[in-house]
Amino acid sequence: MHYFVSDLHLFSARSNAAQYEAAFNERAATGSTFILGGDIFDFDWSTLPSVEATVDAAIDWLQRFITAHPDCQFHYLLGNHDCLPLFVERLDELSDSLSNLAWEPFYLRIGDTLMLHGDVANRHMDAAGLIAARATHHQPRRRPAYHHQLYDLAVKARLHKAVSFAINPKRLVARRILSYLESVGHGVDSGLSEVYFGHTHVPMNRYCYQGVHFHNGGAAMPGLNFQILEVNLH
Repeated sequence: MHYFVSDLHLFSARSNAAQYEAAFNERAATGSTFILGGDIFDFDWSTLPSVEATVDAAIDWLQRFITAHPDCQFHYLLGNHDCLPLFVERLDELSDSLSNLAWEPFYLRIGDTLMLHGDVANRHMDAAGLIAARATHHQPRRRPAYHHQLYDLAVKARLHKAVSFAINPKRLVARRILSYLESVGHGVDSGLSEVYFGHTHVPMNRYCYQGVHFHNGGAAMPGLNFQILEVNLH
């Protein structure tokens, strides 16, 4: 079996990913492939004392999880909240030391299935546009306490869910993702059939656009739906 998760936002105060860790381990123990689809860690909203401390904690989390399941192949895809160079450098070192870990900066294609984080859904982007957009996250800024308090209030009021649904209508999201994939040579004419992605925090189950099925497992945050996606690889 093959699995995909994204948007755990670990180390953010709004993450409830810890309650799913037993399920992650159950899937990895029986699965052959486990894709970590970006924003697994949240360096922008981390509650840890520094970026360095958050990177250390992220690498420790990955090492413990991956070494516990040597028969499962793990793939890490970068997202907009976990693409900073310091983490990428450490992730590269970790993948060199673990034979069952590989990472990709933008997407992973296996057969007719492609997996990516999905931040290209923010607006119309090509490859250069995505690189430029992610560069704004390369140096996370320390958030003042009131930013966290306002975010907490939004979560309690379920405003984050309403906003996510309002700005990420399924057809628009699918169109923007497919436009990006066309620009990098993985469009409909390439035989693409299934796309698994995250980022929008809005679940999607086999939404069909131009003959391609789109899947999203939501986000591990209070008030939002979240699931571990089973991936069909051909």
